[in-house]
Amino acid sequence: MEYNYITPWLEGKASGIVQVKSGDQWISLIDPSKLQFSVYDLDAGNTTGRNLEGTMLRDRVAIKEKLTMEFPPMQAADFTLMLSLVANQTFMCKYFSLKTGTWREVEMYVGDRDAEAYYNYDADNSYECMWQNIKFNFIEV
Repeated sequence: MEYNYITPWLEGKASGIVQVKSGDQWISLIDPSKLQFSVYDLDAGNTTGRNLEGTMLRDRVAIKEKLTMEFPPMQAADFTLMLSLVANQTFMCKYFSLKTGTWREVEMYVGDRDAEAYYNYDADNSYECMWQNIKFNFIEV
């Protein structure tokens, strides 16, 4: 499902590359301007390391994925909506996984959410708050 984002230059730019479940609906986030995929191993801390001969000993307990996204500038209302979609401790996310080569529906949490505010002034000295350099990390639970 595509949400009707209000930033004019984002019209049609929520194509479903990354979706978040809200209630019973999948809502497409605004298409990231940059999307980085990471696959990483989680090792058990007390049984992973090197022995006295220098041999690596690993106890891999899981393989997880991470999405690092950057978004184009947007109006405050669109940014607020995106923040609200990932406000819960965890949420369901749908994306195309490089690890599996398929679309996945995965429980994730959001890491840091960074953005910079700037103000767009017009001739009568009124302004509108805009957001730029927006970055989110989604990490598989």
